[in-house]
Amino acid sequence: MSSMHENINAKLSRYPEAVHIIVGDFNHTDVRAVLPKFHQHIECATRGENTLDKVYTNIRRAYDVKTLAHLGGSDHVSLLLTPVYTPLRKEGQIQTRMVTVWPEGAAQQLQDCFQETDWNIFDHQDLETYTSTVLDYIRFCTANVTREKYVKLYPNRKPWMTGEVRRLLKARNSAFRTGDRVLYGIERANLKRGIRKAKAEYRGKIEDHLRNHDTRQMWQGVQHLTGYKSRNSSVVESTASLVGELNTFFARFEVTPTVTPTGMPELLASLPTGNAARVEEGEVRRILKEVNTRKAMGPDGVAGRVLRDCSDQLAESLRRFLTSLWPKPLFHPV
Repeated sequence: MSSMHENINAKLSRYPEAVHIIVGDFNHTDVRAVLPKFHQHIECATRGENTLDKVYTNIRRAYDVKTLAHLGGSDHVSLLLTPVYTPLRKEGQIQTRMVTVWPEGAAQQLQDCFQETDWNIFDHQDLETYTSTVLDYIRFCTANVTREKYVKLYPNRKPWMTGEVRRLLKARNSAFRTGDRVLYGIERANLKRGIRKAKAEYRGKIEDHLRNHDTRQMWQGVQHLTGYKSRNSSVVESTASLVGELNTFFARFEVTPTVTPTGMPELLASLPTGNAARVEEGEVRRILKEVNTRKAMGPDGVAGRVLRDCSDQLAESLRRFLTSLWPKPLFHPV
């Protein structure tokens, strides 16, 4: 018993976070007497009315035990131990997402396309027609230089998993199927080096975010590494009264006022009208260059990367669009 105690303690000291399993026919021995932190999973009788076959682990309630028929002439019953833990890959659902891929040189092609475009052909008195035509043209040009593909997102995907690591993983599996032990050993070593390099690069990326004071990216990386998921989100139950209140709140600007507040005519008269409004092309270009490309597209369906990369080519068209908005009544007395 003392020899087993020494060997188990040596394993526990060397691998403190590993799962340790002790299995045997313990007829007159109780492992928990010397290892109180281990848990016994067999609670049913295994030979007659006695529990002789025992399974100890350092994890409480790690297995579900099912009794099966005897094997051959054995006087001990068979036991099937099923892990209680459900792997994360089986617990979560595999998501399929469509992503837009920008090939090399796609941004330059799109810039050239917009640079050679005669935006005057889109002029129209109806603002809705003009807007929809310009947006359709931008989306059409973007679709011509990019391509879309579907990717699978596994719930257990590590943030440091890169295309190079996946390639090395496939190479190792292929070498294993060939049966060549020398080739298999080489590919295993390459995979270990690739994983170590990918982890180091990801750690460096997180540290760079911290040094560059990019706290948003830094905390996203920490959440990936720790598996943290926010549980503070709450769902508001939708009721008929809530819908009515929201409708009243947002429709209050549509109500025609019966009384004009004091001073409102003078304020409206002082606002610029007609051709007095000026929207500078440089200001539009500056705003486009500051678009956050990580945010999702709006209802117009134009990606933020298109607006930022092609800011020089789209600035004039958007300036004319913003200028055409000014003659319309933008301010209403409330």
